[in-house]
Amino acid sequence: FLARHRVGLTDSLTAGGRLELAPDLASGGPIVTARLPFGEVEVATAASIGGRGPGAALSVGYTYAGQHVGLGGVVRLVSDEYTTLGLSARDDRAVLDTNAFVAIPLAARTTLTLQHTYASFRDRGHEQRISGFVNHTLSRRVGVFLEASHTRQRSFRPVTGVFAGLSYFFDNGTTVNVSHEQRDSTGTS
Repeated sequence: FLARHRVGLTDSLTAGGRLELAPDLASGGPIVTARLPFGEVEVATAASIGGRGPGAALSVGYTYAGQHVGLGGVVRLVSDEYTTLGLSARDDRAVLDTNAFVAIPLAARTTLTLQHTYASFRDRGHEQRISGFVNHTLSRRVGVFLEASHTRQRSFRPVTGVFAGLSYFFDNGTTVNVSHEQRDSTGTS
């Protein structure tokens, strides 16, 4: 069983919650989103019982979307025992996960986004990723994108990657993507 519900209490405050149930699992908690004078903040908490016993999670995020800049970030904390329908107690998980971004319009139809993520995993250690993403709209139906990233993990050598693609948007809501990813010497299309 999986249920989610959100309701706008005022123009500036939305509250909701999530509940997941299985024969050996119960997980859920409240979510509150508040509009601020500049941006919005969202706080979500959760508790679970299953697998290895009780667990907990907390997420705090902030986003701002302005005409000349967009920015935001999120910090998530998850206990070693926290479980959901998609995350068993045995699965490795980021016990600390942070993400920060800034998006800047470079031209009328071109946006640059810079992002930094850091995660500390229960089993495999730390991971850090820095990336830059450029999105350009060629026409109402066609867009191109390019992403460059550099990832460092505790027990592995750093990996640099480039991801490029083209999107075509049909009137019926369907999108077709063609892309190529290059990670060091390995490429996939």
